[in-house]
Amino acid sequence: MKRARVWVGLSLQAWLVLHATSASAEEALAAAPATPARVDDAEPGPPAAVTTDGPGPTLQPETAAPPPQPEPQPSAAPAAAPRRFRRWTPEEIARVRAALARQRLALKNQVKRTPGDAHARFTLALEVSAISRDDEGWRRFDRGTLSPRFGLAVAYDLVPIHKQLTLLVELGAGLENDESHDLLGLGTSAELSSQTLHAGLGLRWDPLRWLSPHIRAWGGASLFQLDIRGTNQAFETGHATSVFGALGAGFLLHTPPRLFESDTGKLAAFQLGLLVEAGYALRSQLDFSLRTQPDARRIEVIDASLGRLSLTGWYLRFAFVIRF
Repeated sequence: MKRARVWVGLSLQAWLVLHATSASAEEALAAAPATPARVDDAEPGPPAAVTTDGPGPTLQPETAAPPPQPEPQPSAAPAAAPRRFRRWTPEEIARVRAALARQRLALKNQVKRTPGDAHARFTLALEVSAISRDDEGWRRFDRGTLSPRFGLAVAYDLVPIHKQLTLLVELGAGLENDESHDLLGLGTSAELSSQTLHAGLGLRWDPLRWLSPHIRAWGGASLFQLDIRGTNQAFETGHATSVFGALGAGFLLHTPPRLFESDTGKLAAFQLGLLVEAGYALRSQLDFSLRTQPDARRIEVIDASLGRLSLTGWYLRFAFVIRF
């Protein structure tokens, strides 16, 4: 009877121990991380103690070991964000441009410059002038009261009178051409052409680097030819010469000196400009007379006068100027 009681007590204690151990294992598995822990890292718990209570030994349940803590894993580095290009602000663009300008200026200053002579002594002018014709005889020509003259002039600076005043000399040539219909009757035409040579003296003032007023006294001679066509008679061509003197004033708008200068000093005096001048010319009159060719008719016409033409009047001159 006593043995049976001891066996029942031992069986009951064994069942309690097994039940407690299985519960502790389930709790440990629930709290454990997904990564299985190494067996070697687990610390063994203290062995179960055996006690005797009363007639038989009593088994004490083992103390549950704390669940193993997961090892700290090194945090993974964040993935690099894709590189994005941003737009520059206006302030940044202005700073970059200023830096580039400073670099260009520094490089330009490093180049050794040889300054050239900026005094332009020669002036080349391609000109067109409007010549006033106030005489009554000019109304028979198609040009009316104005006749164009195309010419070329070359000027040279003689001596500088003052820092801003220069005396210059000029030579030039010009061409004129006027036509008339029905001058001597129906079906006739006349052409009056001229070649002009002139010379002059001028005084130029340079108050500004781009403006040069001037005055000019000039004179010369013009050779005129009168050709008549469309008549039954063969007339010789009439010739006449007119001398003149004129006085004019104007100004020259031109580019500043050294605008086209190179690093070696070339083209320092090269300038481009536009000249405007107005003045008045006194000219001798033209007197034409016709003469028939020999054997053209029985009675020869000698010195048949066509009248006189006055050339005195004002003029307006425009010129494209190159100075060097």
